[in-house]
Amino acid sequence: MEIIRFPDSERVNLAVQLDERFTAVILPEDAVAVVAPEPEIADYDLLLSAAGFFGKKGFNIRFDSNSARWDFACPKNYKYIEDEEERRSEYYRDGLAAIPEFLTLMGYFASIKINDILGEIWDF
Repeated sequence: MEIIRFPDSERVNLAVQLDERFTAVILPEDAVAVVAPEPEIADYDLLLSAAGFFGKKGFNIRFDSNSARWDFACPKNYKYIEDEEERRSEYYRDGLAAIPEFLTLMGYFASIKINDILGEIWDF
């Protein structure tokens, strides 16, 4: 997985040293993740647009050294699965594979909290 650091690697590396909070979107279909310190960009869509991935959907997370929060919002056309429960289950399984991989590549081993579209939170 390639990690695109926004606005640049130097700023992201400084944010890691300062233990700032990050916003990231993981795009497994493209084998790419885009990450930025929250003071730079905290909105997922703006982050993707700034990195040249306008209109893409992925796994949206906010993280720091203590925890990662997955804003669980399964796209209605995810993998073109019609059944909502099946689609959400597939999105969930894919996210549980992609998010820990990304966090590990960033050097973070934080617990993952999942915010469900209905507001429920699951801890892992």
